[in-house]
Amino acid sequence: MQELHDGAGIYVTFCKGITLKGNFIRDIIDTGGYGASAYYLDEQAENCVVEENLSIGVVRPSHNHMARSNTIRNNVFISDGDMNLTFSRSSNYVFEKNILYTKNAISFENPDAIVTLQNNVLFSAEGQINCHKLKDYNRTGTYALEPNEANVFEDPLLAEYEKGVVNIAPQSPAGKVGIKPIDVSNAGPRASGGGRAEN
Repeated sequence: MQELHDGAGIYVTFCKGITLKGNFIRDIIDTGGYGASAYYLDEQAENCVVEENLSIGVVRPSHNHMARSNTIRNNVFISDGDMNLTFSRSSNYVFEKNILYTKNAISFENPDAIVTLQNNVLFSAEGQINCHKLKDYNRTGTYALEPNEANVFEDPLLAEYEKGVVNIAPQSPAGKVGIKPIDVSNAGPRASGGGRAEN
C-alpha cells in the first residue's frame, strides 16, 4: 500500500468459489495510486459471492479487476463523498439487491461487465449515477444510468447503520425489492474457546 496504494479491507485473488459474507469495512482513505477499496476481487477471482456486507466511508466499496462470473448481492455501501464501483477487464457479473447511498455521485466503471443489474436501491443525493465505458483501463464514453423498472432510485431510508446493524425504515423501498436487513456488528477477528483467532 505504501508503493502502489493498491489494496482493500478484504482482498482476494486467484481463487474460485469464495464467499465474502458478514463483514464490516469502514473509513478507508484513498491515498491515490491504484486506490483503496473495501471489497476487492482481483485477477482470476471466479464464481465468488460478496453478500451481506457493510461499507461506510470508503469511496470505492467494490473493486473488481480481471475477474468474472461473480455475484455482488444484498450489501450496503454508504459514502459521504463520491462512490465508485469498478469492474475493469471483468465480465459476467450479477449485481443485485444492494443499497448504495451517497451524498455525491455514484459511478460504475465498465458497466458492460454486469449482465444482471436489478433490484438495487441506488441513491445519489446529487441525482448523479454515471456509467463509464472502458476499453482496458481507458474511458471511451460516459452516460447517465436512467431510472428504470429494474432498480429503485430513491432514498433507502436507513434508520441506523453506524454500529453495524442496518435498520431499514418500514416505508423504505428496499423491502419492496427484497433487500434484507443485515447485522455485521460482530464482524472481525475474535478469540474462540481455545484462544485462536477466527474470522
